[in-house]
Amino acid sequence: MKKTFLAVTLIFISFWTWKLFQSDMGYLEQNLAQKIMLDIRYYCPDMDSAKIASGEEKCKTPITELPEEIAELISETSLGGIILFADNLQSVEQIIQLTTDLQQAAAKSELQQPLFISVDQEGGRVVRLPRTLATSFTGNMSIGNTYKTDGTTLATQVGKAIGSELNVLGINVNHAPSVDVNVNPRNPVINVRSFSNDPKVVADLGIATVNGMQSQGVLATLKHFPGHGDTDIDSHHGLPIVHHDNETITNVDLYPFQQAIDKSDINMIMTAHIQYPKLDNSMVINKFGQKMMRPATISKAILTDLLRDKMGYKGLIITDALDMAGIADFFTPVEATLNTFEAGTDIAMMPMKIRTRSDIEGFKSLLKSLALRVNEESEIKNTIRESVLRVIKVKNKFIANSSLETPMEIKINQANQTLGNEKHQALEKQLAQRGLDSNIKNNKIVAALKNSKSIHIVAAKYRQAKALEQFINDKITTMPNKKVSALSIKAPKEQQLMNVIQSEVVIVAIDGMKSLVMVGGAEDHQQENLDNNKTNILELLKLAKEKGKSTILVSMNLPIQNEAITQYADWVITTFDDSTYFDKSNKRYKSPALDALASILFEQI
Repeated sequence: MKKTFLAVTLIFISFWTWKLFQSDMGYLEQNLAQKIMLDIRYYCPDMDSAKIASGEEKCKTPITELPEEIAELISETSLGGIILFADNLQSVEQIIQLTTDLQQAAAKSELQQPLFISVDQEGGRVVRLPRTLATSFTGNMSIGNTYKTDGTTLATQVGKAIGSELNVLGINVNHAPSVDVNVNPRNPVINVRSFSNDPKVVADLGIATVNGMQSQGVLATLKHFPGHGDTDIDSHHGLPIVHHDNETITNVDLYPFQQAIDKSDINMIMTAHIQYPKLDNSMVINKFGQKMMRPATISKAILTDLLRDKMGYKGLIITDALDMAGIADFFTPVEATLNTFEAGTDIAMMPMKIRTRSDIEGFKSLLKSLALRVNEESEIKNTIRESVLRVIKVKNKFIANSSLETPMEIKINQANQTLGNEKHQALEKQLAQRGLDSNIKNNKIVAALKNSKSIHIVAAKYRQAKALEQFINDKITTMPNKKVSALSIKAPKEQQLMNVIQSEVVIVAIDGMKSLVMVGGAEDHQQENLDNNKTNILELLKLAKEKGKSTILVSMNLPIQNEAITQYADWVITTFDDSTYFDKSNKRYKSPALDALASILFEQI
């Protein structure tokens, strides 16, 4: 019975899709819109879009309630998907109302296809749901550090937890996990977002995460194909190039993707804005009239010949955000979208911004321009037809239209019972503790911590320093007469040196490289200073050792392998996560990673 129903459904979809393409240009535009995912992060209807684009004006008003004109845009164009950012997500009631309104707008469209509603909820440094609301976890590399003892258990559980929390909010696509193999420790955009530098570990944990997430009805996304693990440029800022030979590409970069295709139900893979000469060294003309090597996102050799034909992938291909510098610096929105569709992509993400009323008309013009170009070429028209059919199949598989009929009260109640519940918080704590990487260089440090009267903390950010101070004070309630002080590295140097001299134990916690993906995306390039703090960590540690202090060096990023620094540390610990925030409801800092750090310092785990 089930097989018969599936066959009838597929025949209906195939006939319906064929019928659409026999009609006028309006239907073609509707189908092209199904292949686009827009962001609605900010909206300032009366601003000048040209001034926003030039940076003369900034639109920073987040959409938390769906504006009528954007609802009409979705209905009128049959838009296929929306990606939400942290700015759009504030409370359980607000998020559910927003996702419900979005789906209701889609239900009124000509094609009546539900929306893909997506976020980047990786865990660790990259999360979009409010940390006070949902469970954030300590991220992929923290999971990777548990692989030897726990195998794929924690990856599966974390995937399930994240999937269940997204599902009850009406979010049906998660752009996670990253299965990039982090073979370059100076990678500015991946680093702790990767499970490991071992392709097998990455593959096993990536598959487990996908299976866990999709078991909760949320579509997972493997990213970034064909591999972003060995880059020293963030593709939000520029266009990286990977010079791997064919053997490395096969055995490292592609390995996790191939394993997932062969062993799991993979329905979405995201492209990388990266040049891979060994995979495709063909040239394309950019918007300046110059020849340049094709990035993977617009490469048919990589996305169709390799991923689909050779590797056997049957699911959806989605681009990384097309407003990132790796693409936007070289191609107009129309050219970028058309090029990636010709390459075999099913969904173009964020080809243009919707920030003003004029942008709404601009998006309609984009669809018209695409339809005119597609209608001129029979080959690309056939590619679009097959692609739309894939999109509809995956939507029918993952998105339940019946959710629109569920009363809001029931949705909100289910979400309140799921988000950040006791089980998920316990899992978050377990991962933070088991995911720590600790190298005890001098066992005397443990005794020093217990017996010391004064401990000084220096951290990259004030909230990290104060959070660690709070967690340490929690652990030493039975140890009277201990004084704990904390400063950020931005504090006056004289004060830092004085506190080091006056303390018996010095803890220096440093965070790592930052990427725009942590705060949002390419749009934040001018709003957020992401440069690493240039601090003299070496000077502080060296002074502490000269004064006979016990020293602990904490990396909240990758393990530190710089002997020039570690030689002055009695104990080196890596947390793989530096996420810290202040919970106003109970007036306490929260950071699973730093709480776990305090526990290990005082032998409570």
